Amino acid sequence: MVPIYICEDQSEILKQLEKNIRNVSMIEEFDFAIALATTSPEELLRCLKEQRTQGIYFLDIEFPKESMNGFELGKEIRKLDSRGFLIYVTTHSELLPETFTYQLEALDYILKDDPAQLIHRIRKALLTIQGLLNNESSEVKELFTVESAARILHIPVNTIDYFETTYKKHNVALITSNQYIEFHGNLTQIEKRLSPNFIRTHQSYLVNRSKIQTIDKRHRTVLLKNGSTCLVSRSKIKELKQLY
Repeated sequence: MVPIYICEDQSEILKQLEKNIRNVSMIEEFDFAIALATTSPEELLRCLKEQRTQGIYFLDIEFPKESMNGFELGKEIRKLDSRGFLIYVTTHSELLPETFTYQLEALDYILKDDPAQLIHRIRKALLTIQGLLNNESSEVKELFTVESAARILHIPVNTIDYFETTYKKHNVALITSNQYIEFHGNLTQIEKRLSPNFIRTHQSYLVNRSKIQTIDKRHRTVLLKNGSTCLVSRSKIKELKQLY
């Protein structure tokens, strides 16, 4: 059962959200349950530190009496639950871009002015989550776990295009089609953690073989399916040509 956490600073709205979420979950027969409904971001974080499971979070943005706002709360949640689903419920549509500023990867942003629309959007968000969870459970995914900017991230290995060294000493970047994640590490250690499907094309590059589209022997590069180009050392060109 997936826990749902609700954090809203107004008690009446909190009760209404709790009622709507519980009703939708019951009608749709979701395997979700409300673990906590609170007006306090700190209480939510205390609860989450004890549970440490993937959850669903319905969050307000403004907490005038608290030490953090909803975006800062989301950032703290991400440190404890990197795969959780964040849904913001607010009256401030103009604050939507802030979710990108804080790099929160929020699932939805719901306006609470219209009660009928609110229920519809809650249902839609929970249906989306149920679909995502069903997909996760239907296929076993190999995950690459990395700690970056005080967050622990779990990246499906099959989505990784390549790793490369950065200009910062002892730092490596992980690149997917929509993510660039820099973290402390080195390619030799990473290569040992991964399957032979990743090949060290160059001292600065570790490439997912399944992402390679073409090999340019003349310029000693590989073109990936996402359009990126990675260097290939002279000693690796022959090996790559044999593989492809």
